[in-house]
Amino acid sequence: MITDTQHTCPICSLESKYIFTTKHTREVFQCSNDKCGHYFTPILDHRQGVCDRIEDIQKESEESLKIYEDRNLRLLDLFKTYLSAATKPYRLLDFGAGNAHISRTFKEELKDDCVIYCLEPNPLCTCFYSKYNINQVKKIDDIPELIDLIYMIEVIEHLTDPISVLKSLRSKLKPDGMIFISTPSGAENESLTKLVTF
Repeated sequence: MITDTQHTCPICSLESKYIFTTKHTREVFQCSNDKCGHYFTPILDHRQGVCDRIEDIQKESEESLKIYEDRNLRLLDLFKTYLSAATKPYRLLDFGAGNAHISRTFKEELKDDCVIYCLEPNPLCTCFYSKYNINQVKKIDDIPELIDLIYMIEVIEHLTDPISVLKSLRSKLKPDGMIFISTPSGAENESLTKLVTF
């Protein structure tokens, strides 16, 4: 059923149009600005987008490694092409690292050729990252040095104000540093809205 509610795009603040209602009864809108086209669900309460994590981060990370390790290695190969001019050890930031399966793969492959920071506020991760020689930071200002590459894998769609976050992250990049962002692809049909893999 089409809603009469109007919402503005959280990216460019222009009018949006209703697209469909998900199987979880969430209304999806798309920005009417052709240059933006952002898909979003309006924020209805302060916990929107917050997912309860399982208590066993180790188990979750191991399960994710089984599923995504090959993809993580392909991603690292891509990143190495952009890091070829950077001085080792590379400084990397995993923004929204969660169970850190991506960073664990990178650290296992690069070993001492990288220093990895994981920005993750989840208190369950506090002692977890250090087991893999990965550094946890809880906010952008806690990052003690400039970064060669920041990767945000399926994170930006969860941010309330992605533009402000990206501006803050830019201040932590080396002059030739890069930010890599991936997000699930959006479409005007729920069955076509899916995660794109490498």
